[in-house]
Amino acid sequence: MEMAQKLLAVGLVTVIGTDDGLHLSLACVLGMAATIAMVQPYIQPQMNELHIFSLLCLAAAALGFAGAADPEAHWLWLSRVSVLLPFLLAAVQALRPDSCEALAVRLFQEARRQLKALQEGQEVELVVKTVSFI
Repeated sequence: MEMAQKLLAVGLVTVIGTDDGLHLSLACVLGMAATIAMVQPYIQPQMNELHIFSLLCLAAAALGFAGAADPEAHWLWLSRVSVLLPFLLAAVQALRPDSCEALAVRLFQEARRQLKALQEGQEVELVVKTVSFI
């Protein structure tokens, strides 16, 4: 996945100056966002969501910059907002850093610690806390 991200960066730099720069850059960015959505390369789901959202914001910023070439169409706001939105998503994710997957892993680890009691048929209580800063 790291190589695909490097190729995306090189591809964007290469296609941006061409006649079809907008279409090709949108294709590259949206293709990478779809790939990350399908592959889910990061262990933490928040990272996958942030990466996909950042790529979608990059596509929106490209549309904003392309629309800003026309002085009568006020598209520059789109590119400015698109740069800000990933930071807002990261801030929201920082307030709730836990996920269902992380909770399931902690439950499994807690159950594994008490495996001997479970094998003997004893009743065990699994106690894990959900992490949240709100």
